[in-house]
Amino acid sequence: MKLYPFRTLYIADIDAILGTGNHDELIEKIHFNFPSLHLWLDAGNHRTSAKAFPVLGSESFSSLENYLQHKNPHVLSLDYNANGAMGIADLHESAEYWPDAVICMTLNQVGSAQGVDYKRLNALISRNKTSKIYAAGGVCGVEDLTQLKKIGVSGALVATALHHGELSAQQLALFN
Repeated sequence: MKLYPFRTLYIADIDAILGTGNHDELIEKIHFNFPSLHLWLDAGNHRTSAKAFPVLGSESFSSLENYLQHKNPHVLSLDYNANGAMGIADLHESAEYWPDAVICMTLNQVGSAQGVDYKRLNALISRNKTSKIYAAGGVCGVEDLTQLKKIGVSGALVATALHHGELSAQQLALFN
């Protein structure tokens, strides 16, 4: 919170996603210490006790029917690797299954600072009429945030740009 008073924090509990454990206690501590912070939690198929809004990754489901069983509000993460879409093709191709918030997660660009996958984001935006689209992977700095806003992206996951000091509080305030 020293850099900027973010309203939302995305957490990927990699241990939970891989089925090797979880960080529920730590996530509960974050919630306790920052009660006004909205937590988005991707914990794979782990049913967490943490007070966080669930992020459901497209690669976590064996079928569209399995995904559609999740009636509770959630964020959908449409995940992509170097080979393309991960998980259920129908989720990627048809916005009719999308909730209010959708993350376009280009995994091979996460942490790379190699730039945003604008082609994929534009494709999702063109299919979408109601969901807010969030970019994840490759955001390098304020130029990317400016371009993302221009094309209609609602927000971005910006961890690497923050870690590298590429975004200041003043720059972030322009996008709030």
